Amino acid sequence: MHSAPLTLLPSTVELLTSGGDARIELNSAGYNAYGCQATPDSQLISFSSSTATVISITGFDCAQRFQHSVQEALQHNSAAQVFAETRANISAQLAHLCGVTKQTRLILSPSGTDVHGLVAQHLVRTHHTRLRIIMIDSNETGRGVAIALQHTQGSSAPELLSLPLRDNMGELLNDDFLNAMLDTWVRQAVAIQQPVLVVLIDQSKTGLLAPTLQNIVALHQQHQELMTVLVDACQFRLAPVTLRAYLAQGFLVAITGSKFLTGPSFSAALLVNNDPQLLASTHTHTHAQLNFGLLLRWQVALHEFNAFQALSNAAISSFITAFAIRIRQRLHTDSVFTELPNQALERHCLVPEPCWDQLPTIFSFVVNHSAPPHPPLSADETHWLYQQLPHDNDLSTELTQRLPRCQLGQPVFIGQQQGITLSALRISISARLIVTAAQSPQHAQHIINDALLVLDKVAYLSHRLASVPQSRS
Repeated sequence: MHSAPLTLLPSTVELLTSGGDARIELNSAGYNAYGCQATPDSQLISFSSSTATVISITGFDCAQRFQHSVQEALQHNSAAQVFAETRANISAQLAHLCGVTKQTRLILSPSGTDVHGLVAQHLVRTHHTRLRIIMIDSNETGRGVAIALQHTQGSSAPELLSLPLRDNMGELLNDDFLNAMLDTWVRQAVAIQQPVLVVLIDQSKTGLLAPTLQNIVALHQQHQELMTVLVDACQFRLAPVTLRAYLAQGFLVAITGSKFLTGPSFSAALLVNNDPQLLASTHTHTHAQLNFGLLLRWQVALHEFNAFQALSNAAISSFITAFAIRIRQRLHTDSVFTELPNQALERHCLVPEPCWDQLPTIFSFVVNHSAPPHPPLSADETHWLYQQLPHDNDLSTELTQRLPRCQLGQPVFIGQQQGITLSALRISISARLIVTAAQSPQHAQHIINDALLVLDKVAYLSHRLASVPQSRS
Protein backbone atom coordinates (compact mmCIF):
# COMPACT_ATOMS: atom_id res chain seq x y z
CA MET A 1 0.00 0.00 0.00
CA HIS A 2 1.42 3.38 -1.05
CA SER A 3 1.79 5.79 1.86
CA ALA A 4 1.67 9.58 1.62
CA PRO A 5 5.08 11.28 1.68
CA LEU A 6 6.12 12.54 5.08
CA THR A 7 7.00 16.24 5.13
CA LEU A 8 9.22 17.25 8.02
CA LEU A 9 8.63 20.64 9.56
CA PRO A 10 11.48 22.67 11.01
CA SER A 11 11.74 22.79 14.79
CA THR A 12 9.60 25.17 16.82
CA VAL A 13 12.47 27.64 17.22
CA GLU A 14 13.23 27.50 13.49
CA LEU A 15 9.57 28.15 12.65
CA LEU A 16 9.45 31.08 15.05
CA THR A 17 12.32 32.70 13.17
CA SER A 18 11.43 31.83 9.57
CA GLY A 19 9.06 33.25 6.99
CA GLY A 20 9.82 36.88 7.75
CA ASP A 21 12.86 38.92 6.87
CA ALA A 22 16.33 39.40 8.33
CA ARG A 23 14.94 41.17 11.40
CA ILE A 24 13.74 37.93 12.98
CA GLU A 25 16.83 35.91 12.19
CA LEU A 26 18.89 35.12 15.28
CA ASN A 27 22.44 36.40 15.58
CA SER A 28 25.34 34.40 16.99
CA ALA A 29 24.20 35.28 20.51
CA GLY A 30 20.67 34.00 19.84
CA TYR A 31 18.84 37.34 19.56
CA ASN A 32 16.89 38.94 16.71
CA ALA A 33 17.06 42.58 15.63
CA TYR A 34 14.58 43.52 18.38
CA GLY A 35 16.75 42.05 21.12
CA CYS A 36 14.45 39.06 21.64
CA GLN A 37 15.40 35.40 21.73
CA ALA A 38 13.14 32.65 20.39
CA THR A 39 12.65 30.93 23.75
CA PRO A 40 11.16 32.24 27.01
CA ASP A 41 13.24 34.35 29.38
CA SER A 42 11.42 34.33 32.70
CA GLN A 43 14.02 36.57 34.37
CA LEU A 44 13.54 39.43 31.89
CA ILE A 45 11.03 42.11 32.88
CA SER A 46 9.46 43.42 29.69
CA PHE A 47 7.63 46.67 29.07
CA SER A 48 8.74 46.66 25.44
CA SER A 49 5.50 45.74 23.64
CA SER A 50 5.64 48.92 21.53
CA THR A 51 8.56 47.18 19.77
CA ALA A 52 8.62 43.44 20.55
CA THR A 53 8.38 41.07 23.51
CA VAL A 54 10.12 37.78 24.27
CA ILE A 55 7.72 34.83 23.92
CA SER A 56 6.02 33.71 27.12
CA ILE A 57 6.36 30.24 28.65
CA THR A 58 2.74 29.40 27.83
CA GLY A 59 3.18 30.93 24.38
CA PHE A 60 6.15 28.71 23.66
CA ASP A 61 4.17 25.67 24.85
CA CYS A 62 1.42 26.72 22.45
CA ALA A 63 3.99 26.98 19.62
CA GLN A 64 5.29 23.50 20.33
CA ARG A 65 1.79 22.02 20.34
CA PHE A 66 1.10 23.75 17.03
CA GLN A 67 4.30 22.42 15.49
CA HIS A 68 3.47 18.89 16.61
CA SER A 69 -0.13 19.04 15.34
CA VAL A 70 0.91 20.35 11.93
CA GLN A 71 3.64 17.73 11.71
CA GLU A 72 1.05 15.05 12.43
CA ALA A 73 -1.31 16.45 9.77
CA LEU A 74 1.49 16.41 7.20
CA GLN A 75 1.73 12.64 7.54
CA HIS A 76 -1.73 12.26 6.03
CA ASN A 77 -2.21 15.27 3.72
CA SER A 78 -0.21 17.41 1.34
CA ALA A 79 1.64 20.44 2.65
CA ALA A 80 -0.54 22.74 0.50
CA GLN A 81 -3.75 21.27 1.96
CA VAL A 82 -2.50 21.41 5.55
CA PHE A 83 -1.34 24.99 5.08
CA ALA A 84 -4.65 26.12 3.55
CA GLU A 85 -6.73 24.46 6.27
CA THR A 86 -4.52 25.77 9.07
CA ARG A 87 -4.53 29.28 7.69
CA ALA A 88 -8.31 29.23 7.38
CA ASN A 89 -8.62 28.04 10.98
CA ILE A 90 -6.32 30.77 12.29
CA SER A 91 -8.16 33.42 10.27
CA ALA A 92 -11.46 32.21 11.72
CA GLN A 93 -10.09 32.34 15.27
CA LEU A 94 -8.78 35.85 14.73
CA ALA A 95 -12.05 37.02 13.19
CA HIS A 96 -13.96 35.60 16.15
CA LEU A 97 -11.75 37.32 18.73
CA CYS A 98 -12.03 40.60 16.81
CA GLY A 99 -15.80 40.20 16.70
CA VAL A 100 -16.02 41.04 13.00
CA THR A 101 -18.85 40.00 10.70
CA LYS A 102 -18.78 37.38 7.95
CA GLN A 103 -18.37 40.22 5.46
CA THR A 104 -14.87 40.86 6.79
CA ARG A 105 -11.98 39.00 5.20
CA LEU A 106 -8.56 38.60 6.78
CA ILE A 107 -5.36 38.48 4.74
CA LEU A 108 -2.48 37.12 6.81
CA SER A 109 0.92 38.59 6.04
CA PRO A 110 4.40 38.38 7.60
CA SER A 111 4.53 42.02 8.72
CA GLY A 112 2.68 45.31 8.88
CA THR A 113 5.23 46.67 6.43
CA ASP A 114 4.22 43.99 3.92
CA VAL A 115 0.54 44.87 4.41
CA HIS A 116 1.21 48.50 3.50
CA GLY A 117 2.96 47.36 0.34
CA LEU A 118 0.07 45.06 -0.59
CA VAL A 119 -2.47 47.87 -0.35
CA ALA A 120 -0.36 50.32 -2.36
CA GLN A 121 0.29 47.72 -5.07
CA HIS A 122 -3.42 46.94 -5.31
CA LEU A 123 -4.34 50.60 -5.77
CA VAL A 124 -1.68 51.09 -8.45
CA ARG A 125 -3.05 48.12 -10.36
CA THR A 126 -6.66 49.22 -9.94
CA HIS A 127 -6.33 52.85 -11.02
CA HIS A 128 -3.57 52.51 -13.65
CA THR A 129 -2.29 55.95 -12.80
CA ARG A 130 0.13 57.54 -10.36
CA LEU A 131 -1.01 57.07 -6.77
CA ARG A 132 -0.64 59.79 -4.14
CA ILE A 133 0.09 58.41 -0.68
CA ILE A 134 -0.23 60.52 2.46
CA MET A 135 1.33 58.98 5.54
CA ILE A 136 2.66 59.98 8.93
CA ASP A 137 6.32 60.89 9.38
CA SER A 138 8.40 57.71 9.30
CA ASN A 139 9.90 58.53 12.72
CA GLU A 140 6.50 57.57 14.17
CA THR A 141 5.82 54.66 11.81
CA GLY A 142 9.10 53.17 10.59
CA ARG A 143 11.36 53.70 7.59
CA GLY A 144 10.38 50.34 6.16
CA VAL A 145 6.75 51.45 5.77
CA ALA A 146 7.64 54.32 3.44
CA ILE A 147 9.84 52.02 1.35
CA ALA A 148 7.09 49.38 1.09
CA LEU A 149 4.47 51.94 0.06
CA GLN A 150 6.63 53.17 -2.81
CA HIS A 151 7.90 49.76 -3.93
CA THR A 152 5.16 49.02 -6.45
CA GLN A 153 5.13 47.76 -10.01
CA GLY A 154 3.44 50.19 -12.36
CA SER A 155 3.93 53.00 -14.79
CA SER A 156 5.38 55.26 -12.11
CA ALA A 157 6.26 55.07 -8.44
CA PRO A 158 3.64 56.47 -6.05
CA GLU A 159 3.97 60.06 -4.91
CA LEU A 160 4.68 59.92 -1.17
CA LEU A 161 3.82 62.85 1.11
CA SER A 162 4.62 62.77 4.81
CA LEU A 163 2.81 64.55 7.64
CA PRO A 164 5.06 65.46 10.58
CA LEU A 165 3.57 65.11 14.06
CA ARG A 166 6.23 66.86 16.14
CA ASP A 167 8.46 69.87 15.68
CA ASN A 168 12.25 69.76 16.00
CA MET A 169 11.95 70.03 19.78
CA GLY A 170 9.61 67.05 20.05
CA GLU A 171 6.53 69.18 20.70
CA LEU A 172 3.27 68.14 19.05
CA LEU A 173 2.23 70.18 16.04
CA ASN A 174 -1.16 71.87 16.01
CA ASP A 175 -4.03 69.68 14.79
CA ASP A 176 -5.52 72.52 12.72
CA PHE A 177 -2.22 72.91 10.88
CA LEU A 178 -2.02 69.18 10.11
CA ASN A 179 -5.69 69.01 9.05
CA ALA A 180 -5.22 71.95 6.68
CA MET A 181 -2.18 70.28 5.12
CA LEU A 182 -4.05 67.00 4.73
CA ASP A 183 -7.11 68.69 3.23
CA THR A 184 -4.96 70.49 0.68
CA TRP A 185 -3.10 67.35 -0.39
CA VAL A 186 -6.30 65.29 -0.74
CA ARG A 187 -8.19 67.96 -2.66
CA GLN A 188 -5.24 68.58 -4.99
CA ALA A 189 -5.29 64.91 -5.95
CA VAL A 190 -9.05 64.66 -6.32
CA ALA A 191 -9.14 67.77 -8.51
CA ILE A 192 -7.06 65.99 -11.16
CA GLN A 193 -8.69 62.58 -10.61
CA GLN A 194 -5.60 61.21 -8.94
CA PRO A 195 -6.24 58.32 -6.53
CA VAL A 196 -5.05 58.95 -3.00
CA LEU A 197 -4.23 56.59 -0.13
CA VAL A 198 -4.31 58.13 3.33
CA VAL A 199 -2.62 56.12 6.08
CA LEU A 200 -4.22 56.86 9.45
CA ILE A 201 -2.04 55.66 12.32
CA ASP A 202 -3.67 54.31 15.48
CA GLN A 203 -1.29 54.21 17.40
CA SER A 204 2.17 55.43 16.42
CA LYS A 205 5.48 54.48 18.02
CA THR A 206 4.88 57.03 20.77
CA GLY A 207 1.16 56.30 21.08
CA LEU A 208 -0.36 58.97 18.82
CA LEU A 209 -3.52 58.79 16.72
CA ALA A 210 -3.18 60.90 13.58
CA PRO A 211 -4.35 62.58 11.44
CA THR A 212 -7.49 63.74 13.27
CA LEU A 213 -10.05 60.99 12.87
CA GLN A 214 -13.05 63.29 12.48
CA ASN A 215 -11.33 65.07 9.59
CA ILE A 216 -10.39 61.77 7.92
CA VAL A 217 -13.99 60.51 8.13
CA ALA A 218 -15.36 63.73 6.59
CA LEU A 219 -12.84 63.70 3.75
CA HIS A 220 -13.49 60.04 2.98
CA GLN A 221 -17.25 60.55 2.87
CA GLN A 222 -16.72 63.31 0.27
CA HIS A 223 -14.17 61.50 -1.90
CA GLN A 224 -14.79 57.76 -1.52
CA GLU A 225 -14.30 57.02 -5.22
CA LEU A 226 -10.71 58.24 -5.23
CA MET A 227 -9.73 58.15 -1.55
CA THR A 228 -8.75 54.97 0.30
CA VAL A 229 -8.03 54.95 4.02
CA LEU A 230 -5.67 52.39 5.54
CA VAL A 231 -5.71 52.34 9.33
CA ASP A 232 -2.24 51.43 10.55
CA ALA A 233 -3.27 49.75 13.80
CA CYS A 234 -0.18 47.55 13.83
CA GLN A 235 0.31 48.21 17.55
CA PHE A 236 -3.19 46.62 17.82
CA ARG A 237 -4.07 48.65 20.91
CA LEU A 238 -7.70 48.53 19.82
CA ALA A 239 -10.87 47.10 21.30
CA PRO A 240 -13.06 45.06 18.93
CA VAL A 241 -15.74 47.79 18.97
CA THR A 242 -13.22 50.28 17.58
CA LEU A 243 -11.94 47.85 14.97
CA ARG A 244 -15.49 47.19 13.77
CA ALA A 245 -16.20 50.92 13.64
CA TYR A 246 -13.22 51.47 11.33
CA LEU A 247 -14.36 48.64 9.04
CA ALA A 248 -17.91 50.02 9.00
CA GLN A 249 -16.49 53.26 7.55
CA GLY A 250 -15.06 51.29 4.65
CA PHE A 251 -11.51 51.66 5.93
CA LEU A 252 -8.87 48.95 5.55
CA VAL A 253 -7.23 47.97 8.86
CA ALA A 254 -3.72 46.58 9.37
CA ILE A 255 -2.94 44.80 12.65
CA THR A 256 -0.17 42.65 14.08
CA GLY A 257 -0.01 40.06 16.81
CA SER A 258 3.48 41.04 17.90
CA LYS A 259 3.10 44.40 19.67
CA PHE A 260 0.31 44.81 22.26
CA LEU A 261 -0.61 41.12 22.09
CA THR A 262 3.07 40.08 22.67
CA GLY A 263 3.05 37.35 20.06
CA PRO A 264 6.35 36.65 18.25
CA SER A 265 7.52 39.27 15.76
CA PHE A 266 6.29 39.00 12.16
CA SER A 267 2.59 38.19 12.36
CA ALA A 268 0.33 40.67 10.60
CA ALA A 269 -3.09 40.80 8.95
CA LEU A 270 -5.15 43.10 6.76
CA LEU A 271 -8.88 43.28 7.52
CA VAL A 272 -11.10 44.10 4.57
CA ASN A 273 -14.86 44.59 4.19
CA ASN A 274 -16.51 43.84 0.83
CA ASP A 275 -13.61 44.45 -1.52
CA PRO A 276 -13.43 41.50 -3.95
CA GLN A 277 -10.85 43.29 -6.12
CA LEU A 278 -8.42 43.69 -3.22
CA LEU A 279 -8.91 40.09 -2.15
CA ALA A 280 -8.28 38.87 -5.68
CA SER A 281 -5.18 41.02 -6.15
CA THR A 282 -3.63 39.72 -2.93
CA HIS A 283 -4.43 36.07 -3.63
CA THR A 284 -1.10 35.42 -5.33
CA HIS A 285 0.83 36.99 -2.44
CA THR A 286 -0.92 34.97 0.25
CA HIS A 287 -0.48 31.72 -1.67
CA ALA A 288 3.07 32.36 -2.83
CA GLN A 289 4.69 30.21 -0.17
CA LEU A 290 3.68 27.77 2.53
CA ASN A 291 4.71 30.02 5.39
CA PHE A 292 4.14 27.79 8.40
CA GLY A 293 6.30 30.12 10.49
CA LEU A 294 3.73 32.90 9.99
CA LEU A 295 0.90 30.60 11.04
CA LEU A 296 2.77 29.43 14.13
CA ARG A 297 3.46 33.03 15.21
CA TRP A 298 -0.19 33.95 14.76
CA GLN A 299 -1.25 30.89 16.78
CA VAL A 300 0.88 32.14 19.69
CA ALA A 301 -0.56 35.64 19.33
CA LEU A 302 -4.09 34.18 19.40
CA HIS A 303 -3.19 32.34 22.60
CA GLU A 304 -2.37 35.70 24.23
CA PHE A 305 -5.37 37.42 22.60
CA ASN A 306 -7.80 34.81 23.86
CA ALA A 307 -6.70 35.32 27.47
CA PHE A 308 -6.99 39.10 27.10
CA GLN A 309 -10.46 38.98 25.57
CA ALA A 310 -11.74 37.11 28.61
CA LEU A 311 -11.29 40.29 30.69
CA SER A 312 -13.93 42.96 31.20
CA ASN A 313 -13.53 46.51 29.97
CA ALA A 314 -13.69 47.68 33.59
CA ALA A 315 -10.86 45.39 34.71
CA ILE A 316 -8.64 46.43 31.81
CA SER A 317 -9.35 50.14 32.27
CA SER A 318 -8.77 49.98 36.02
CA PHE A 319 -5.25 48.60 35.68
CA ILE A 320 -4.27 50.91 32.81
CA THR A 321 -5.42 53.90 34.86
CA ALA A 322 -3.55 52.81 38.00
CA PHE A 323 -0.39 52.10 35.99
CA ALA A 324 -0.52 55.46 34.21
CA ILE A 325 -0.91 57.41 37.46
CA ARG A 326 2.17 55.84 39.06
CA ILE A 327 4.39 55.97 35.97
CA ARG A 328 3.54 59.57 35.14
CA GLN A 329 4.05 60.58 38.74
CA ARG A 330 7.57 59.15 38.58
CA LEU A 331 8.34 60.70 35.21
CA HIS A 332 7.18 64.12 36.40
CA THR A 333 8.97 64.14 39.75
CA ASP A 334 12.40 62.84 38.72
CA SER A 335 14.69 65.25 36.88
CA VAL A 336 16.26 62.34 35.01
CA PHE A 337 13.04 62.00 32.96
CA THR A 338 11.01 64.26 30.69
CA GLU A 339 7.74 62.76 29.52
CA LEU A 340 7.10 63.32 25.83
CA PRO A 341 4.00 65.45 25.09
CA ASN A 342 1.08 63.31 23.97
CA GLN A 343 -2.61 63.73 23.20
CA ALA A 344 -5.94 62.07 23.91
CA LEU A 345 -6.93 59.09 21.77
CA GLU A 346 -9.93 60.85 20.24
CA ARG A 347 -12.28 58.42 18.46
CA HIS A 348 -15.62 59.62 19.78
CA CYS A 349 -16.96 60.32 16.28
CA LEU A 350 -16.87 56.53 15.76
CA VAL A 351 -17.10 55.05 19.25
CA PRO A 352 -18.88 57.38 21.70
CA GLU A 353 -18.98 54.97 24.66
CA PRO A 354 -16.01 54.75 27.07
CA CYS A 355 -13.58 51.97 26.25
CA TRP A 356 -10.18 50.84 27.50
CA ASP A 357 -8.48 51.68 24.19
CA GLN A 358 -9.15 55.38 24.79
CA LEU A 359 -6.54 55.22 27.56
CA PRO A 360 -2.81 55.56 26.79
CA THR A 361 -0.74 52.39 27.08
CA ILE A 362 2.54 53.78 25.68
CA PHE A 363 4.47 56.27 27.82
CA SER A 364 7.38 57.92 26.02
CA PHE A 365 10.12 59.85 27.75
CA VAL A 366 13.47 61.48 27.17
CA VAL A 367 16.27 60.50 29.55
CA ASN A 368 18.30 63.37 31.01
CA HIS A 369 21.76 63.48 32.51
CA SER A 370 21.67 63.00 36.28
CA ALA A 371 23.83 66.07 37.01
CA PRO A 372 22.37 69.60 36.94
CA PRO A 373 21.21 71.28 34.76
CA HIS A 374 20.02 67.85 33.55
CA PRO A 375 20.45 68.22 29.78
CA PRO A 376 18.89 65.45 27.67
CA LEU A 377 20.95 62.48 26.60
CA SER A 378 21.93 62.41 22.96
CA ALA A 379 20.45 59.75 20.69
CA ASP A 380 23.73 57.82 20.87
CA GLU A 381 23.75 57.93 24.67
CA THR A 382 20.10 56.86 24.82
CA HIS A 383 20.85 53.95 22.50
CA TRP A 384 23.77 52.88 24.71
CA LEU A 385 21.50 53.01 27.76
CA TYR A 386 18.79 51.04 25.97
CA GLN A 387 21.27 48.31 25.09
CA GLN A 388 22.34 47.93 28.74
CA LEU A 389 18.84 47.32 30.09
CA PRO A 390 18.65 43.54 29.42
CA HIS A 391 22.01 42.94 31.13
CA ASP A 392 23.23 42.84 34.72
CA ASN A 393 25.70 45.66 33.97
CA ASP A 394 28.37 44.46 36.44
CA LEU A 395 26.25 45.72 39.29
CA SER A 396 26.90 44.92 42.92
CA THR A 397 24.96 42.01 44.38
CA GLU A 398 22.56 44.39 46.10
CA LEU A 399 21.87 46.33 42.93
CA THR A 400 21.58 43.16 40.84
CA GLN A 401 18.77 42.01 43.10
CA ARG A 402 17.08 45.40 43.03
CA LEU A 403 17.60 46.47 39.40
CA PRO A 404 16.41 43.68 37.11
CA ARG A 405 17.25 42.75 33.57
CA CYS A 406 14.58 44.46 31.53
CA GLN A 407 13.44 45.77 28.16
CA LEU A 408 11.74 48.95 26.97
CA GLY A 409 10.57 50.00 23.54
CA GLN A 410 13.39 50.87 21.15
CA PRO A 411 14.49 54.54 21.05
CA VAL A 412 12.43 56.78 18.75
CA PHE A 413 13.94 59.85 17.08
CA ILE A 414 12.03 62.96 18.16
CA GLY A 415 14.08 65.97 17.10
CA GLN A 416 17.07 68.11 18.01
CA GLN A 417 17.98 70.55 20.74
CA GLN A 418 21.00 72.82 20.41
CA GLY A 419 22.36 70.66 17.61
CA ILE A 420 22.03 67.40 19.58
CA THR A 421 19.89 64.62 18.10
CA LEU A 422 17.40 63.31 20.65
CA SER A 423 15.41 60.11 21.01
CA ALA A 424 12.84 58.81 23.47
CA LEU A 425 12.38 55.47 25.23
CA ARG A 426 8.97 53.90 25.76
CA ILE A 427 7.50 51.98 28.67
CA SER A 428 4.44 50.13 27.42
CA ILE A 429 1.59 48.09 28.83
CA SER A 430 0.80 44.85 26.99
CA ALA A 431 -2.16 42.50 26.90
CA ARG A 432 -0.03 39.89 28.66
CA LEU A 433 0.73 42.27 31.55
CA ILE A 434 -2.94 43.21 31.88
CA VAL A 435 -3.96 39.54 32.03
CA THR A 436 -1.46 38.97 34.83
CA ALA A 437 -2.56 42.12 36.67
CA ALA A 438 -6.19 41.00 36.55
CA GLN A 439 -5.40 37.92 38.65
CA SER A 440 -5.33 39.92 41.89
CA PRO A 441 -4.56 43.38 43.32
CA GLN A 442 -1.20 41.96 44.43
CA HIS A 443 -0.33 40.95 40.87
CA ALA A 444 -1.29 44.41 39.61
CA GLN A 445 0.85 46.11 42.24
CA HIS A 446 3.77 43.82 41.46
CA ILE A 447 3.70 44.86 37.79
CA ILE A 448 3.59 48.55 38.71
CA ASN A 449 6.50 48.02 41.12
CA ASP A 450 8.44 46.27 38.34
CA ALA A 451 7.86 49.25 36.05
CA LEU A 452 9.17 51.61 38.72
CA LEU A 453 12.24 49.39 39.14
CA VAL A 454 12.85 49.61 35.40
CA LEU A 455 12.79 53.40 35.66
CA ASP A 456 15.20 53.10 38.61
CA LYS A 457 17.56 51.19 36.34
CA VAL A 458 17.25 53.82 33.60
CA ALA A 459 18.09 56.52 36.17
CA TYR A 460 21.07 54.47 37.43
CA LEU A 461 22.41 54.03 33.91
CA SER A 462 22.02 57.73 33.23
CA HIS A 463 24.15 58.42 36.31
CA ARG A 464 26.64 55.77 35.21
CA LEU A 465 27.11 57.49 31.85
CA ALA A 466 29.16 60.22 33.51
CA SER A 467 31.74 57.70 34.74
CA VAL A 468 31.91 55.37 31.74
CA PRO A 469 31.74 57.56 28.62
CA GLN A 470 33.72 54.98 26.67
CA SER A 471 30.72 52.62 26.92
CA ARG A 472 28.82 54.81 24.50
CA SER A 473 30.94 53.85 21.51
